[in-house]
Amino acid sequence: MPLTPEMELIKIQENLPSASSIEAEMVLQEPELPTGCESVALTMALETMGYDLEKTDIANNYLIYDSSNFATGFAGSPFNYSGAGIFPPGLIATANRFLQEKNSQAQARDISGSSFEDLYTYIAGGYPVIMWTTMYFDAPDFTELYAEHNGRSYQWYNNEHCVLVCGYDLEANTLTIMDPLQGEVAIDIQEAAYLYDITGENAIVIY
Repeated sequence: MPLTPEMELIKIQENLPSASSIEAEMVLQEPELPTGCESVALTMALETMGYDLEKTDIANNYLIYDSSNFATGFAGSPFNYSGAGIFPPGLIATANRFLQEKNSQAQARDISGSSFEDLYTYIAGGYPVIMWTTMYFDAPDFTELYAEHNGRSYQWYNNEHCVLVCGYDLEANTLTIMDPLQGEVAIDIQEAAYLYDITGENAIVIY
């Protein structure tokens, strides 16, 4: 009987390698999608699964919009600098809209609230992590705006940003991130973990 992805992840967690990486093609959000980091992070994740996508396909054809609730839909337009963003519930629904159209058995899954260390297990399993952080890894600029979904509260911060995590090296203390704004970067694990924690521990995987 073949192992399910969940069973495989448990086995990996029990014997986690000290380093792992997933090959991903870098996609930059600008100039077409100045506030489209979430769509672009999702695009990169889907491309690691073998899908061939143009940069704007998700934003044009699958992204869920909802200017009244940035948790469940994109507030504004990712094609404009005045656009805001979207949090895991809405991006999961967006991803699953795409996957269902492609008749895929895979699903986007909300792993928000996972410890930062738990993210390594997914990467070692071959599943890049879509993670919320801040633009240029600066301190978050929190506002008084909140959105609610399924009993969870999401706080808006002006430099909200979404990236694809595709590698880690515990000995080098680095995380490899495909950043839609900056390109491929290696960031200190403690810095990445701090930003992940303080901005709400928001993350998605697809399997």
